[in-house]
Amino acid sequence: MSAGVTDPTLSTVDFVILIAVALVGVATHWAIARVEHRLPRWLGNRATRRRTSPAGSGHLSLLFLALKLGLWVLLIWCVGEVTPALRSIRDAASDLVYRSLTTPLFTVGDRGYSALYLLLLPALLAAFWIGVSGIVAMLTSRLGLLSGVSAGVRGSVAMLLRLVLTFVGAIVISQVWGVDLRSFTFVASVLG
Repeated sequence: MSAGVTDPTLSTVDFVILIAVALVGVATHWAIARVEHRLPRWLGNRATRRRTSPAGSGHLSLLFLALKLGLWVLLIWCVGEVTPALRSIRDAASDLVYRSLTTPLFTVGDRGYSALYLLLLPALLAAFWIGVSGIVAMLTSRLGLLSGVSAGVRGSVAMLLRLVLTFVGAIVISQVWGVDLRSFTFVASVLG
């Protein structure tokens, strides 16, 4: 066998490692499923004692789905590390995904915009919106307790503050990412 060519056969140690990884994956998946099944009941019992509804049950199922998906992606990655044939397939697939995400889809001026760019900008804006919402909620609850302002006024001020901060943040983020906002003046003039 020449140097640099790996042996495609699987050794006994590699086979034992693959079996162990599969068993750990199945056991971890089972444990996540058990927690997913029991946690809403536990949260429901606590909520019943406090006479409130269980918080975020839809978010919990999404969280557990993400945990299971992440677990199996990690396990497939580990199996690909042990098996030379799977390693080459995994490397080719990850290279394909990388090139697909980073190849420019279109250009405006001298700047190319890739799929990754088109996915990251809305995600960054959504994360900014969530951060602003959290900060505004904290400020309004603290100021509401101190000033004794009614809940309706606090809600209105909070919504206006959230919208203004998000608008300013979206402009700053767009400018930092190189989006030319002058092209949106036509849309604004039509809507105005």
